[in-house]
Amino acid sequence: MNSLSGIDPGAEQRHDVRARIAQMQQSMHSASLGFRAPPPEPTTCCGRGCNGCVWEGYEAALDWWFEEVQAKAEGLRGIVQATLFASTALGTCAMKITVETTVHAPIAAVWDAYTRPEDIVQWNAASDDWHTTQASVELREGGTFSSRMEAKDGSFGFEFSGTYTKIVPHECLEYAFGERAAVVLFKSVADGVTVQITFDAETEHPKEQQRDGWQAILNRFAGHVEAKL
Repeated sequence: MNSLSGIDPGAEQRHDVRARIAQMQQSMHSASLGFRAPPPEPTTCCGRGCNGCVWEGYEAALDWWFEEVQAKAEGLRGIVQATLFASTALGTCAMKITVETTVHAPIAAVWDAYTRPEDIVQWNAASDDWHTTQASVELREGGTFSSRMEAKDGSFGFEFSGTYTKIVPHECLEYAFGERAAVVLFKSVADGVTVQITFDAETEHPKEQQRDGWQAILNRFAGHVEAKL
């Protein structure tokens, strides 16, 4: 037992509380949300052996903390919202998901298969029980694209559509779909082309499920391109 805890059994606990409060105080000060000074507290037991003075100081620290949190609640909420929902270069959703694959084919073949409707309808599905029945591509910045994806049993279908915001042939495609956005990068490597997609996640489905779905489509794309060679 060290000398501090020997004199005051609650000192280490209160010291930890104070250290955490000081850390938060510094963070809030950096965000222009300074805290008032914490209340004084006894550093040693008064000698009665009941630790009443220790807990009075501890409770005072907690009361101070709760008052400060309540007073700064709106400011703290603003910091959280600014952090989680700040606009980014790709859109307004903070969480990004990235999938990628390497296609063993020339860059021209990869680019064409990714942007031509006649190819898209052959690879654009996450599983064998889905397919794309029609697709359209207006390959220019400001141009639109659309794919009709349906379950093969006819039970469900939806449109996936958006607008191209940046196009660099054989290098990059950027597009917006709804309030979300995506970037597709094409990079030539020794054994083919690495295709990487980074997209804004949505909140309805788990992140892992979204990643798996987009990865499955990208894998089918790679298989389609390589089968054509």
